[in-house]
Amino acid sequence: MKRIDWYLISNFFPPFIVTFFIAIFVLMMQTLWVYIDDIAGKGVGMIFLLEMVGYMCVSLIPMALPLAILISSVMVLGNLAERYELSSFKSAGVGLLRVLSPMMVVALFFTFFSLICSHYLIPISNLKFRSRLYDIQRQKPTLSLEEGSFNYDFQNYAIRMAKKRGDGQTIEDVLIYDQSETARGKISLISAEDGQMLTSADQSEFVMHLNDGTQYIEVNPSRSSGGGGESFPFVRVNFKAYTKVFDLKEFDLSRTDPTLFSNVRAMMNLTQLMDAADSMQHRVDKRVEELKSNTVQYYSWTLLMDRDTNSYTDPLLDSLAQDSISTLEHAVDSSAVDSLAVDTAQVVVPDTLLSKKVNAEKKAAALIKDTFPVMPQPARSSIQRGLAQNIDRPLEDYETIAQTFAFDKQSELFSQAKTYARTIESNAESTIRSIEDMYESKVKYIYEFHFKISTALMCI
Repeated sequence: MKRIDWYLISNFFPPFIVTFFIAIFVLMMQTLWVYIDDIAGKGVGMIFLLEMVGYMCVSLIPMALPLAILISSVMVLGNLAERYELSSFKSAGVGLLRVLSPMMVVALFFTFFSLICSHYLIPISNLKFRSRLYDIQRQKPTLSLEEGSFNYDFQNYAIRMAKKRGDGQTIEDVLIYDQSETARGKISLISAEDGQMLTSADQSEFVMHLNDGTQYIEVNPSRSSGGGGESFPFVRVNFKAYTKVFDLKEFDLSRTDPTLFSNVRAMMNLTQLMDAADSMQHRVDKRVEELKSNTVQYYSWTLLMDRDTNSYTDPLLDSLAQDSISTLEHAVDSSAVDSLAVDTAQVVVPDTLLSKKVNAEKKAAALIKDTFPVMPQPARSSIQRGLAQNIDRPLEDYETIAQTFAFDKQSELFSQAKTYARTIESNAESTIRSIEDMYESKVKYIYEFHFKISTALMCI
């Protein structure tokens, strides 16, 4: 490395470091401002907040690097031009590309660094940041009882006070609604003229000492045992002093397992993103195959009824089986082969089956049936039995399939056909919706993959 390279790099890094941290700060504030409503008023500690901001800053590195490289490069080249150093380089025979080459090498280094961050560091930092943010979003607001308004910080309780004195503890005209058993029809209300509120020494309990009040309890009406009417139980208790204790553990910040968010796109590395996109494509293919299977079973009427065996047969399979039987007959007669592959299925017939012609014929037919299996057919209905009973001449003599059925069966045929058509249409529409959602997820995975790479290439 020559002195000119050291000179340019030494002039490049100071503005780069400054602009990098400025870009990180600006992007962090822009992101933090989006979640300020979820964070403010939750009583989050400074250490927890700094930890969350630290994870956020790591995820912003690929976005800040291109900005820092751009601004620092402009500053370096601007200073060189202002001091006429570019003219000096030109007069000394040093071209502009040679001047830019050290910064190009640095930009290439930061490209690989950004790619490494996107693959290894950012999925982890996003995972930690999202889990911390989720904890804060679930956190209840810090307890604050205001005059003349209801407070719902405590679960299943609504608290109102008319006045709070200057000491911050003495309160007047207090109402406490207990809503824990409202679904069962029980209503509970505590009313007091005055009292004091304080927090226990270990900050685990919130205590309200109430004076001169009444507790009202009303439950669902019940059938009286005396004579058929309904009773309406109501309890009223007067008290001189009453202490109500609330547990503050529900205000504690709990840590969520970060692995709950591991399937989110922002928490995946490049390999996981491509695997997820490939998995989505497999799900699409599987869904299409399921639609094919579900649709084929509604076309059992395309199979023909064999009068002798009273069973359905498939002309295509019969044709393939007959061709294979003929081939086997020729092979047995000529004794020219030891094994034979049946049609395109490439199923090899064992040597023991070639000893007898009859066994070869049966085996060939069975292999064809196994190679080209017929989809499971529904139970034979009266319509299908009608098909077997009414075909008394060649099929070419019938103008429509409906004519092969008995006249009194045709209305049932059309009704069942409509039902099948609606079912097939419903399955197809459901498949289309699910496939569209899968394709959308696949595209988002691919977009996230390309975004990580393009963000790194922006450095160049």
